[in-house]
Amino acid sequence: HQVATFRRPPEIAEQHPCCIDGALEMYFKPEGHDLTIVGCGVGARRADPDNYNQGFEEENILAAAERIQLRIPKMQDALSQGGWGGFYDMTPDEKMIFDKLPYEGLYLNAGHSGTGFKMGPAVGILMSELVCDGATKTMDISPFRLARFSEGKLLIDRFPYSTSWHSGRKEHKRELEPDVEGG
Repeated sequence: HQVATFRRPPEIAEQHPCCIDGALEMYFKPEGHDLTIVGCGVGARRADPDNYNQGFEEENILAAAERIQLRIPKMQDALSQGGWGGFYDMTPDEKMIFDKLPYEGLYLNAGHSGTGFKMGPAVGILMSELVCDGATKTMDISPFRLARFSEGKLLIDRFPYSTSWHSGRKEHKRELEPDVEGG
């Protein structure tokens, strides 16, 4: 995943809202007093973490600049401040895992990717119920169990609102398709 940063022009001195834009396969958010961060659905699929360039490629800065201008036209005057690359921690169905593992005292809560911080309070309540009470009472977390992958019960919506730009999967299909490079 690649993220670009832009210094907002003086006409946009005020901060704008955070936005996840599935139609343009990007998100953007203000950072500090005068920067905007733009993340786009660009980058390598299934990259090797031991041999990954965490720098930002120029064509991806251009793609981010083009997309942000479609949502905030005055950003055409923004100055690029570079960017960086990194990994999303995505499960095969791009949904989180909540589970008690078959080892005494070991629990798993993972796979939130970049959105986990937004659910932090609810996740904290659910995990505390699971750890302290042995089960959740606030909501049923069984669909998010780890075994769903081996059971073939992935959480894929029948009518999603967009493609999955994190993984490259086209969500209008019910099953996961292997990527072109390595399956």
